[in-house]
Amino acid sequence: MGERISKYYPLWLELIPILLLSLAWFYTIDKYPLLPDIIPTHFDFFGLPDAWHDKSMLNVYAMLIIATVCWFSIFVLNYYLLIKPDDPQRLINVSAKRRAAMSKDQLEAIREQGIFLMVATNICLVFLFVELNFEIIRISLGLQSSLSIFFYLFLGTVLLIPGYFAVRIMRLSYG
Repeated sequence: MGERISKYYPLWLELIPILLLSLAWFYTIDKYPLLPDIIPTHFDFFGLPDAWHDKSMLNVYAMLIIATVCWFSIFVLNYYLLIKPDDPQRLINVSAKRRAAMSKDQLEAIREQGIFLMVATNICLVFLFVELNFEIIRISLGLQSSLSIFFYLFLGTVLLIPGYFAVRIMRLSYG
């Protein structure tokens, strides 16, 4: 598995989300006893809390559970749908006529961009969820009053990455 992955991207890139998630889990476990009985669970457009709920294991750990499941799911999907198949031709969603006209190198380049898309999105999603978890804890503890600019930067990155790769893949498929 690792050998196949390293053909497309450095395996150490997967250490980034694993490290971030590990740190976030330890941080949250450490801060859980200090959290007040009510914590923010929803924010308005400006990052101000607009919904609060009782402190519970589910409310406190929900972001980390979602982040961990998302990271693992995207990693597995990337491997089994894009990296593992031997024939990149079955991965490309274009007409049979167009696919037949593409060279093997072109198909492989499109596969590589799809893999990069999944890896970049996965890492940025973990950053987004970990940042949101960190900020919820800081807001709960009264250390800040709203979401910071970092949350919006990560959110913007997560939203822009698919567009960037869509343009690259379109250029490869017609170029």
